[in-house]
Amino acid sequence: MHRFADYVASLLATVSGSAGRSDARLRAAVRTRVTEIVETGQTSSSSDIAPDVIAYTDTIARGAFRVTDEHVDRLRRAGFSDDQIFDVTVNAAVSAGLSRLDRALRLLHGGN
Repeated sequence: MHRFADYVASLLATVSGSAGRSDARLRAAVRTRVTEIVETGQTSSSSDIAPDVIAYTDTIARGAFRVTDEHVDRLRRAGFSDDQIFDVTVNAAVSAGLSRLDRALRLLHGGN
């Protein structure tokens, strides 16, 4: 991501930083899973992620416009606070966006 590298690094450091309300391992697993989905259309991650989080983040990865109130309500019922849901949402959305940007830049420069 040549000219964007510093911005991307700063964004990732902020999103994945220790100030989050959700567990850092969960945020990292979400980023890995979403990146795999965007890159390959599937995931190889066997997951320690709760099924409701998987459903939510997979929806974000494949098309965030498909997220419904029911997704969020399921996370709340599973014991996630709004701050934790926000952390998961931001990590999934940033990962999806950066993966798409990286893929687009590779294609523009003749890569796969």
